[in-house]
Amino acid sequence: MPLNLRTYSPVETPQLSDNPLTVAQLDAMADDILAYVERYRPEYVLLCRLQRNCGNRITEMFQPSRWIFPQGVNVQIQPQKGNATRVIPLADLGFTSAAEMAPTIADMARLPKGQYERIFAKAVRDIGLWRLYEGGFLHPSTHFFRHLKIKMLNSQGFDKNFIANYIGEKKISNLDYYLDSQYFAEIR
Repeated sequence: MPLNLRTYSPVETPQLSDNPLTVAQLDAMADDILAYVERYRPEYVLLCRLQRNCGNRITEMFQPSRWIFPQGVNVQIQPQKGNATRVIPLADLGFTSAAEMAPTIADMARLPKGQYERIFAKAVRDIGLWRLYEGGFLHPSTHFFRHLKIKMLNSQGFDKNFIANYIGEKKISNLDYYLDSQYFAEIR
């Protein structure tokens, strides 16, 4: 049953074609996915919100030992790939302190990763997007949030060095894959 948060119609949202979705449209879709999870699977909302704000890989999210709080205002994340530790202000993730983030860290250890991935795919379908494509390939996965975060940082004027450090990419050239990718929507 659709949540009716936003109506994705062929007039408002580009069809699968030569017209990719903008960062603003992708951001709105991410908000709708988060609202869907909040309504239908509230036990996963903290993790969904974290991934939406952080752009972390799903494996990083379900391994709480990768997350360290050395100071009161930042979190260090050991990326899944490479040795470059990410240092991110808690405010960027939507938290004011490590204590406020503690329930999210507890959910990382408690909830199953595979179920979270299935919930995301169901949300994409149920909010009215029959398929979310990346570069012509079906890609309704949680990695969408990582692409979105990279695209948002780039659209805000941050350079590739900053984005690579923020997102935990050890090779700056890897960002080209994310920045060159384009999303399209096929409306049901």
